[in-house]
Amino acid sequence: MAAPQSLLLCIFALGEEIGWRGFLWPLMRRRLTFLASTAIMAGVWWIYHAGLTFGGWYGFVGGIPAFTVGLLGFVLFVGVLTERSRSIWPSVLAHGSWNALVATYFSSSSAVEDRAFTGSGYLLGEFGWLGAAGMLILGVGFVWWHLLTPTKDGLSPKEPTGYKSPLMWLWFRNAPKLKTPVSAT
Repeated sequence: MAAPQSLLLCIFALGEEIGWRGFLWPLMRRRLTFLASTAIMAGVWWIYHAGLTFGGWYGFVGGIPAFTVGLLGFVLFVGVLTERSRSIWPSVLAHGSWNALVATYFSSSSAVEDRAFTGSGYLLGEFGWLGAAGMLILGVGFVWWHLLTPTKDGLSPKEPTGYKSPLMWLWFRNAPKLKTPVSAT
């Protein structure tokens, strides 16, 4: 049940990821480091989702602290996926899978027989601490690996990348155009 639901929710995640990873992420990485881009992306994502929560359309206000922790972990995780794959598709799959996971197996509102865990909304779901802690651990672990392991094309997460065409780069896997160093002559 999880795989079909993940694939279905990827359709909805695609719309968000085109904006987040297909446009905003490479636009920021042109001039900012991986961690600076992550901080901005997490803030933008938080404002987008928290606005829906405070408006009563998504989640619950009491779960905002856990949601914030989980969101930071997710932004870290998919940031590494995007940079390493040079594509938005891994982030689309991760986003759709995360939404399916927190809507079913880690949900406090789905049918009891479908749940892997039982508990309140403060513990389970997208606004619960179980998923938030797990996602933060995953995200920090991936970033630690990303910062310590060089990429095949030599781009450093500690420096801006200088990408020329963010959407074409992510959709068609073109090699990024690296910044040309200024010679000191």
